[in-house]
Amino acid sequence: MIAHNQYHKHGGYILENMDLAGFSRQEQKIISVLVRLHRRKFRADELEVFDEERVEAVSRLAIILRLAVLFNRGRLPEELPRITISVNESDIILRLDADWLHEHALTQADIEDEQVALCKSQFSLNVEAV
Repeated sequence: MIAHNQYHKHGGYILENMDLAGFSRQEQKIISVLVRLHRRKFRADELEVFDEERVEAVSRLAIILRLAVLFNRGRLPEELPRITISVNESDIILRLDADWLHEHALTQADIEDEQVALCKSQFSLNVEAV
């Protein structure tokens, strides 16, 4: 049983230290780091165990996972707007419907919080409401 409080840290620890059939130790470490980074602070120090190329890939995966969690607010069956994500070297551009965003103030606030949290990564999150 994992406590809800800081479950991302507990889950990451368990994934890193258990026997996970079918995954190499490196793959297991990546999964563990993704779980740790998927919410709250974006702790760039978690990525220091990887080489530079892997840091970029795991960072991008973590950011996509963070955004998926953000849009899965409350796991309600509400239909989401069309969301487009594009990435260049250091910018992640999130495009979504302006009206939907205006109607979902909590999600908009979460996106703004995410923009601040990602300052710790090598990427910045830009939102284009169209």
